[in-house]
Formats: sequence, structure tokens, C-alpha cells
Amino acid sequence: MASIRRAARPTAIAFPSVVRALRSTRCRRVAPDQVAAMRHESGLEINFIVNAAADASNVLMDVPEKHPGFTHIALQIEDVAAVEAALTAAGIEITGRRGANPVAAIFVRDPDRNVVELAAD
Repeated sequence: MASIRRAARPTAIAFPSVVRALRSTRCRRVAPDQVAAMRHESGLEINFIVNAAADASNVLMDVPEKHPGFTHIALQIEDVAAVEAALTAAGIEITGRRGANPVAAIFVRDPDRNVVELAAD
């Protein structure tokens, strides 16, 4: 299970829904925060904690100073080219690639600037 801080619930649900890898399982309030849980059929669960400032940048990736913490999540996929084509068709920008001939992984950002690596290696 992984937890990702988000600015708003609608973006927490919208991005993975486009990828079609995760489905919403529940939304609950924990202390003062809302948590939107999404689960893949394999059992992977990601909790989106909805309490980030709406205008915040990703302090781990978008500022010159380097801070400790998890910089991104990596998910294993089977076919990078097929996933890239589906994301591009859905209007999701590919923000990075790793490897060449073939590309081993692609990177995307969700609406809150969290980085997701989709890797076939």
C-alpha cells in the first residue's frame, strides 16, 4: 500500500481512472483529512490523502534544494509503447523516458505534480 498527499479528491480519482489500472474502492474521513482509496485487481492499494495546499509544488521534485522523502512511485507494466499510446490518446503528457530502443519506462505527472513511473523492466 502507498499513500500520496493530494490537493483535492476530484484529481485524486480522475488521473488513475484515465490510466484504467486502479478503481475507486472507498472514500473515508480520517481525523480532519479525507482519504480516497484505490485498488488494483492484483491487490495493490493507493490511498490519496486529501489535505495538500492547492497551489503547492512538488517539493521533492520541483525545487533546487533536495529534501528527503519518496520522489515518485513506480508501477510495473508489460508494454511501454502501448501504455504510452493510451496515455497520449487520453491527453496525458509524458514528462520523461528512461532507456532507448526500447524505452524501458515512461514518467507522467498527476494533476498535483506527483510523479508516476510506468516501467517494463
